[in-house]
Amino acid sequence: MYQQIINFFKKHNLYEEHLFKYIHSKTNYVDYYNEMENFLIGCYIKTKNDRIIDIMLYIPYLVDKKTMLITVHELTHAIDTYYQIGTIYQE
Repeated sequence: MYQQIINFFKKHNLYEEHLFKYIHSKTNYVDYYNEMENFLIGCYIKTKNDRIIDIMLYIPYLVDKKTMLITVHELTHAIDTYYQIGTIYQE
């Protein structure tokens, strides 16, 4: 399933190997079907002095199409945030 996600991003010219390696190093996996864990899913921004300095990504283990779509959604947020590292954070 992960390869399908990579292929999706490649197809839409959104895949850069260094970027995905960086995001992977900032990723934690949770069980989407466990109510005690699934609330964590998201892309979180770390700031210092109002500047974006890092990201933390929480995505579900890939077990079906639903978790795959959630992962694509959160990876999209992570890609967007990656390109904002060093800029001033604005909600």
